[in-house]
This record gives sequence, structure tokens and C-alpha cells, in this order.
Amino acid sequence: MFNFPPTNVNITANKDDKTLTLNCTSDSSNPVALLTWYKGNEDVASNNSIITSNYQPIIADAEYNGKSISQSLDINVDDVKDGEMAFCCAKHLNTDLCTSIQLAPFRESSDSSSLTAWMTLIVVAVSAVII
Repeated sequence: MFNFPPTNVNITANKDDKTLTLNCTSDSSNPVALLTWYKGNEDVASNNSIITSNYQPIIADAEYNGKSISQSLDINVDDVKDGEMAFCCAKHLNTDLCTSIQLAPFRESSDSSSLTAWMTLIVVAVSAVII
């Protein structure tokens, strides 16, 4: 068996009243990657504060005899500051693969904010692919 890093990390979001639940999923790697969450205003994940999740990571069999990992995180939307982002990084040996999501659009309670939040997620995902 050989070592290989994940090639993709994805964050999805679901807002329920005042709680924003983020879910981070990494694709197949061997050994399984470790997920780390960050929150803050800096563009580089590691320049922000590490935040911990109350959820246990879920590890599943994946492609190429590797393992994928996913973990959820709850954030109180009232605690979100302007410009703040959440990052999820999959660490594999000496490599970190990170993705981010803007949090401020989720503070709004109207249906239009959900559209704005999803558009922000799409823009961030496209930016991550380009970079």
C-alpha cells in the first residue's frame, strides 16, 4: 500500500435558526487525513484561531483503498463578525489542503441571505480551484 494525500476538501453549510452547521469532507487519502478547523479574518487558515468541534470525525472507506474523513462544526451565528471565515484543513503527512467559507452572510435570517451564502460558497470553491 502506498501513501497519498487528499486532493479535495469541501465545506457545506446548513443554517437552523441561530446555529450554522458546517460539514467538512476530505476525499480519499492514505493514511487518512486529519481535519482542523480555523475561524477568523485572515486569508491564510493557519493565521486564524483554531476552533474545536464537538462532533467526532467520521472515517469511511474511499477510492484507491484510502479513507475519507468528514466532521461537522456548529457556530452560533450571533458570534460571527464581519469578514469572518471558517476554514477546514486536511493535514496529511507534511501537506495541508484547506478550503474556506464566508460566515457573515449566514447572520441574516431572510431567504435571500441563504442565496447570498450559497453564492459566496460557490465563489470560494471556484477561487480555491483556481488557486
